[in-house]
Amino acid sequence: MFKNHQEANALMTLAVRLYDFQVPYGVVTCEGLNVRGLLEKPKYNFLINAGIYIIDPSVYNYITRGKAFNMTDLIQWLIDANEKVVSFPIVEYWLDIGKHSDYGASTDRLPGRNFRPWVGITKML
Repeated sequence: MFKNHQEANALMTLAVRLYDFQVPYGVVTCEGLNVRGLLEKPKYNFLINAGIYIIDPSVYNYITRGKAFNMTDLIQWLIDANEKVVSFPIVEYWLDIGKHSDYGASTDRLPGRNFRPWVGITKML
């Protein structure tokens, strides 16, 4: 990922992952009350933000010190400023740990279940 970031001469590289979403129902297309089509349980593919980034140090110029912001806001600010933001597809195993419940469940999948991840994270904070 880092090699691609350098070769692309990007300010930010965003890891992306292919995500499939299947609607569990038939999707109806209408014009007013008139049904024009029916697609049974369609499957859609999206590239999603995997939450892994490489950021050039110059990106700090876009961040206001002492003000909270979301990473997605930073990405959009860079795009709006016509800065180079590139994607890097990951195909390796990936698990979303964006919520405490997801993070806790993920530790069940680690070897040596006595692993206490919050201890290390707390020290970093």
